[in-house]
Order: sequence, then structure tokens, then C-alpha cells
Amino acid sequence: MDKREIFWLGDELALGMVHIVSYNLRPFLSAKEHYESVSSGDV
Repeated sequence: MDKREIFWLGDELALGMVHIVSYNLRPFLSAKEHYESVSSGDV
């Protein structure tokens, strides 16, 4: 393997991690937005 292949694998791994993290955070972020909209509506 040369350096370009290693960098390519690193990019693929980083993209995979970003997808996994964003997928895991999506329910939390949607709940946070819902809570903020509800709390701001009460005021």
C-alpha cells in the first residue's frame, strides 16, 4: 500500500464515523429541538 491508499482508507473511515455519529445523534437533536420549541411556546 502506498500513502494515497492509506489516506483514502482514512477518508472512508472518517466518513463512516461521521455517518454513524450523526445517525446516533439525530433522535437526541430532534428531541432537543422539540423541547426548545415547546418551552419557548409556553413563555
